[in-house]
Amino acid sequence: MRALLGCLLKLSMASVLYDPETYNFGENWNSFIHKLNCSSSSSSGPGDLQNALLISMMNLLNFLSPMGRFVDGWQVADGQVLKNLSFLDVGCGSGIHSAAAAVASASVVLSFDRQTDSLTSTRALQQRYGSQISKATRWDAYLGDILKKEDLDHRTDVVYSWGALHHTGDLWKALEHSCHLVKRPEEGGGAFMLALYAREMVRDPDYWVYIKRLYVSLDEINRGQMEREYGWWLLKEEVLQKHRNPFVLAFEAQFQRGMNFWTDVKDWLGGYPIEFSEASDVIRFVRERCGLVPARVQPSVVTEFLFVTDPRLFDAETESRRSKLVLDWHSELAERPQVVLKGPFVRLKLQHSRSRCYAAELPSEVPAVWELRFDVHEDGYQYGFGVESDLEAEDKRRTVDTLAKLFGDEDRNREQPTRAWQARFGFDGLTCDHPGRHFREVYWIEELPVVIFSSSDGSDPNDNGRIYSIFVEPGSEVPQEDRKPKHVIAADLDFSRY
Repeated sequence: MRALLGCLLKLSMASVLYDPETYNFGENWNSFIHKLNCSSSSSSGPGDLQNALLISMMNLLNFLSPMGRFVDGWQVADGQVLKNLSFLDVGCGSGIHSAAAAVASASVVLSFDRQTDSLTSTRALQQRYGSQISKATRWDAYLGDILKKEDLDHRTDVVYSWGALHHTGDLWKALEHSCHLVKRPEEGGGAFMLALYAREMVRDPDYWVYIKRLYVSLDEINRGQMEREYGWWLLKEEVLQKHRNPFVLAFEAQFQRGMNFWTDVKDWLGGYPIEFSEASDVIRFVRERCGLVPARVQPSVVTEFLFVTDPRLFDAETESRRSKLVLDWHSELAERPQVVLKGPFVRLKLQHSRSRCYAAELPSEVPAVWELRFDVHEDGYQYGFGVESDLEAEDKRRTVDTLAKLFGDEDRNREQPTRAWQARFGFDGLTCDHPGRHFREVYWIEELPVVIFSSSDGSDPNDNGRIYSIFVEPGSEVPQEDRKPKHVIAADLDFSRY
């Protein structure tokens, strides 16, 4: 793919028609919404646009709702979570997420974007869904730039930004301005929900910055050629190895986010300017600058975050002012069952570069299990990126020996990795040799089940003064039969050969 795109650059240097500084997301989204609107049979019929709305609403409410529960593998949202709350959509794009919030009975919806085409699309949705929105809901759409403080005069219960802040040209400034728009403790506090491109999961971020800048500089003919080549790259493994129909695959893609496959392809290729960030850096930044703590972190190529006002910021005077959403989340976080990892933590010397990997014995109060899935928390909150390796020995157990093999395979596959490898580990060492990473699986040393992790900043967890714990993913506990692990401390084991 690199060779092809390099050829495209040479072929098209004489036909540069577009401003290479900023991609027009609004034009892409406006086209997407127009096509969906035309394909809908009527304002009351299902149609593609109604499906896109329902998918967007379910994703939004499921992630925002602290009352969500897993039922037969599906998370069931609290459909009233946004009722009577104000909602600010930073970088509203098509406006589909704003529409979802409005239909879900938010009291005020503010759609905010710096591109006029995005406002055109959003206002088209305001007209399209007017009959489904309560008269008690006010929905306003306006132009503004998140990087300019003079454009920011609305603090709301929920600030939402899906895949927008990393395209502003100054991610960290945009991130700070956005999280400061969440209501303060004296106003009841609030929530900040966002999605950012994860450096952990993207091969060669600098290369993709180059590709995106190239795409926005090309004419329509060469853009189309890039789109077809990239679309095929996304689908070819499923088509060639599993013999799937590419048209069916492209059709099914819209049910993940309610987005058309080719709209998504254009959105990814054209997304310039672009910045990538690591989950641990984002979490630390938002905690320190805005007093918000992570309530949910969903690692992926586009990592989703949900932050809420730090419960420690409420005092006797402001305690009674907490909004229902904040109160529910504080209760959820306080009641979330966590098991403290007790030291000493032993550093694994798997390779010379793996100096930040530490092992902790799985506490005796947690059953030794085959398929336990969990996230590691630091001082009570998830702080980074969790990985599942799916690497097992013959007896179904993940051992430190198989972990050493995993690291070796990772190094060997770094130059020519498969997409399956990318999905699990990324390309910069998506393992505990980087700060803020952990494995979401139990490993074994002899008969000892262990948790393998790093701290948020790479410091030694034995003496950094922080508390480490695990939160077990609901429904992941599959008891291991007829095995009683020996209870020895990790410090008694010899890690030198790793």
